[in-house]
Amino acid sequence: MGIIHCMVSYRTNAFLSLMIVIVTAGLFFMVDAYYSAIYGTSEVYIWFSLLYQIVAPSLIPVTMYYTVRLMKEVRYHPIQFLWIIIPSAMFAVSSLLMSIVGPKEIVEMTNDLNMNGLAALGKYKGQIVYRYYLWSEIVLRVVIALEMIYMILWMAVVSLKRKFKFKGYWRFLFKGESISVLQLQMVPMTIIGLVYLFKVFLFKNYLDAHLWITAILSLLVAFSAFFFDFFALFGARYTIHFNDFRFIVRFNYDRRRKQQIIEEMFDNLIEDADVETQRKIRGKIAVSAEVEAWEQENNTAKPSLADAIFNVASDSWSENSLMNRFQKLMKEEQLYLKPGLSLADVAERLGTNKTYVSKMVNNTFNMGFPELLNILRVDYAEHYIVLHKDAKQDKIAEACGFFSASSFNNTFKRITGMTPKMWVSTR
Repeated sequence: MGIIHCMVSYRTNAFLSLMIVIVTAGLFFMVDAYYSAIYGTSEVYIWFSLLYQIVAPSLIPVTMYYTVRLMKEVRYHPIQFLWIIIPSAMFAVSSLLMSIVGPKEIVEMTNDLNMNGLAALGKYKGQIVYRYYLWSEIVLRVVIALEMIYMILWMAVVSLKRKFKFKGYWRFLFKGESISVLQLQMVPMTIIGLVYLFKVFLFKNYLDAHLWITAILSLLVAFSAFFFDFFALFGARYTIHFNDFRFIVRFNYDRRRKQQIIEEMFDNLIEDADVETQRKIRGKIAVSAEVEAWEQENNTAKPSLADAIFNVASDSWSENSLMNRFQKLMKEEQLYLKPGLSLADVAERLGTNKTYVSKMVNNTFNMGFPELLNILRVDYAEHYIVLHKDAKQDKIAEACGFFSASSFNNTFKRITGMTPKMWVSTR
């Protein structure tokens, strides 16, 4: 998975911190896997335990560092790097005690404890090897437990501040709504944290006697680690949709659906592009002879309903006039796509009262505000239907500012004289 990250996400804001997490987690999982192995030897285990002193206390802080980088607007203060003292101290003290005691005595004590359980620990009291065990096992477990509790509480605070809700996951999976990448990452990180917080209280001889516990915990960690890495591929974005998962490998699609997928990819990318980038892209697309021919053909067509309406207004309006600002709200910002938009909402955006706006609309366009709103929405719907040929009625209605498909159908038929289905057939 790390190789895929290097190929796909090396430009993301959180890439470097992610690589640190992957390396640290890889070492941690390797050491933990050997710790859980039945046939591992004590001679190798003590060297793995020494490595464990560094990677285990490091995993939580580097994961939090990655999360902060994922937030983008939040800076990780240099003083927060003082956590490096914890794994450094754990490793230094363990190395010193091991050099004093010697690996042989540690191996003998480890074998004794694995065979006879913690009850055999009493006979080592007062010896340096006993202090080594307390430091490398008990103190380490307490440190890891405290770090994991801190991380879980910290993520809970972040979730509350950013108003992450459980129903957001449901809407993301089944309603097609967007979700924060950070919110997605919270799930595997929390699961891994809870698993190892639980595992801290289980010693090796107990896990060896209950292999089913080890199997379940290992599967949970494996799946969580996979999804953590998978979601991290979208580290350059704030939010994603469920369909965005298809665009990780850009050309992994059925050729029969090629144009539809490419169209969705364009829509996806345009959302992230600024005005200057869109201008450059438009210049490149204009080079296409097919596009120029299409534009010439469509330029001869009758103007849209929205263009016809706004052309009624005089071009003599000053830049800061109320009418000019009203047209910008509608044409450029497409405020009419907001469901439930009221005259009071528009008046608030314009800094005036709704009575004045209502009179201005009536006098200029010879129609009421609700009717103007419906015409603009139907006009947008015509373009939307052409660009999204497979979209369902409720999706079109939602995209065009209507509350329901029935409301959209009735309004569309009243304004154009045809139902949306009939209108499509005439194209």
